Amino acid sequence: MGRALVLAGGGVTGIAWESGVLAGLAAGGIDMQDWDLVVGTSAGAFVGARLTLDGSPEPLFERQASAVNAADVEALRVVFGSGFARTVRWSRRPRFRWVGVIWLANLIVTSVMRYAVRNGFRSTVFLARTVRRARQEGDWQRIAAQIGAVCNANRKRSTALADFWERDLGPRRRWPQTRLVTAAVDTADGSRALMDATSGVPLVGAIAASTCLPGFLPPIVLRGRRYIDGGLASVANADVASGHEEVWIVSPFGAPSLDQQVSDLRASDSVVHLIRPSAAGEDAIGPGISVMDLRNRSAAARAGFEDGQAAAQAVVTSMEEAQVAQ
Repeated sequence: MGRALVLAGGGVTGIAWESGVLAGLAAGGIDMQDWDLVVGTSAGAFVGARLTLDGSPEPLFERQASAVNAADVEALRVVFGSGFARTVRWSRRPRFRWVGVIWLANLIVTSVMRYAVRNGFRSTVFLARTVRRARQEGDWQRIAAQIGAVCNANRKRSTALADFWERDLGPRRRWPQTRLVTAAVDTADGSRALMDATSGVPLVGAIAASTCLPGFLPPIVLRGRRYIDGGLASVANADVASGHEEVWIVSPFGAPSLDQQVSDLRASDSVVHLIRPSAAGEDAIGPGISVMDLRNRSAAARAGFEDGQAAAQAVVTSMEEAQVAQ
């Protein structure tokens, strides 16, 4: 098996940074078209779809690096609501960063209270204890299952997220010829759901499921199942690329699960190129709720381009040194 590309989750600014990395790699001489497999999780699901549909990282990068217009802001507000938009604006001020934390805490409390109303106090206490034990044991599927149970208390159904991705995908909404796999989490049991062209779900639905932030939005319903963000399973789900000779991983964030997956891939003789943000890239992506701030999109895209070029140069230099050594 040949080359695989793994694109991790990372919010709005993560999409921008990843698009910049791919464009920077292409500018540095790395082939961004010939992939046997592209794996996308959350933000990476959308980036992977655009890359494989466009045939080049340039269109998405140019879009992400451009100035944000009123239509972009309104599209995101429709998905997440006016309260979210106001919270993001307030959080831009250093002395009001706590507003985002309070808002997220309130979101969690509201979700848990909704679960308690539907399932009762004892069930809620049991859920909290289960999550605590699962964290101690490192059982992330059991944690995801409990998060899924809380999310399922929100019985609303919405097409807002799918509509948002339809807008950004444009007219090309069929699964690409290159094998694209998106990761989501099934709320029924917390298991990972991998979707591709053979899964019988539309591409837009698969992207919506992979990007459905738990608590923010009601789960995405596909073929009678309810799904939430694939990042709950793993920030990158890089293990899906197991067996490929060369694996490129682009991840705005680190995580123990990603480190382990990289180690496992290398142990199985895969050549792994892991690209993480530079200090400038981390600043542009931002912490906490800042990853959903459209105002940071352009800076994140430009920082990603520089990180991609640097990664390409490092790979080219390494290959040249290997040839000289031979």
